[in-house]
Amino acid sequence: MKNSKVVLYQWTLDEYPDEYLDIDWPAVHKECGVDQIEWINKQNHTDCQMSLEFFQGGKRLIIEFFNPDVETTYHLMWAK
Repeated sequence: MKNSKVVLYQWTLDEYPDEYLDIDWPAVHKECGVDQIEWINKQNHTDCQMSLEFFQGGKRLIIEFFNPDVETTYHLMWAK
């Protein structure tokens, strides 16, 4: 099954120590909006889910889509 992802928020290792997996939820809510995060959390996990992804120099909070209809709805609601 093909899936796609969207980066919701990302930060560098300079901002937060590497050994912590804490997510700065107030910063995420400020960047994305509480309503967007709540909408994602209400979706079925077989359709989409939030994940923490590591990359060289930082971390990012992403949403992975497994259902193209849910992804289309997401983009229509929160097009950037």
